[in-house]
Amino acid sequence: MSGFDESPDSVAREVAFKAAMKKLGSVVADRDVLKADWTSGGGAEAMRRRLALDAPLPEVFACANDQMAVGVIYALSDQGLSVPGDVAVTGFDDITLTRYFNPPLTTFRQSGKLLGEIAVDTLVASLDGAEQPASSVVLPAELVVRRSCGCMQDSDPLVTANPLHASRAGSQK
Repeated sequence: MSGFDESPDSVAREVAFKAAMKKLGSVVADRDVLKADWTSGGGAEAMRRRLALDAPLPEVFACANDQMAVGVIYALSDQGLSVPGDVAVTGFDDITLTRYFNPPLTTFRQSGKLLGEIAVDTLVASLDGAEQPASSVVLPAELVVRRSCGCMQDSDPLVTANPLHASRAGSQK
């Protein structure tokens, strides 16, 4: 699930996802490429439209941000489907709240500190009149494994240290 095409981040994440799937030999059906407005409500609505189709669901919905992933999980649950039992879901951004969801959300984390430093450096250089060539910066991302992907063990210490999650560790895929 990506945001709308007017967002450079959305387009870049969708292109990278499709390229990775192709490289892995997987096929992404057009019906499973969902668009939403980056919000939980938008993610839920896009998933409801997908669920209304008479077609099997993919194994995983990879969402371009955590907010849309939350909406996807809500819509799936509302239809009696379990995450990760029926469908795995992942997000991007690692917003704090998603580690406490049920199931905790597998996501990618980028350094807000690094993003801020680059933004400030660029702004200061611009204010100083320095000629700035058009460029884009790709920040490193870290995979944070939690239960929404169906993996055996959470890699997030805040999740694995939580006794509510630890008691369920044996029942995961």
